Amino acid sequence: MNKITTALAAAALAAMATASAAGNAGTTAQPPSGRAEINFVNYGGIRDWRADRDDALLIRAENGKYYRATFFGPCIGLDFATRVGFVSDAMGSLDKFGSILVDGHECYFRGFTEIGKPGKW
Repeated sequence: MNKITTALAAAALAAMATASAAGNAGTTAQPPSGRAEINFVNYGGIRDWRADRDDALLIRAENGKYYRATFFGPCIGLDFATRVGFVSDAMGSLDKFGSILVDGHECYFRGFTEIGKPGKW
């Protein structure tokens, strides 16, 4: 009789755990990945960019999303640059580990985040 009681108790606990998980399934939100990334940089993944002085770069991707890249220090010449080179990873993606080339100098990203549409774009 003790084995039957134990088996019933285990089955009841399993049923309650399943019901609890099913009840919370619709309310539990998955956390965002937190990784901002532009894919296919080498194949037109970047539509436009604008300098934010020498401190940051605003980027509009081909998919319509906007990003802001900040640097470890001032990126000398960025504010007046008419062209930059984007240094992506081996897969052609640009993220917080990327950098840009301005007049032959490489400026490494300190931060790379997705933002809303900046004013006066």
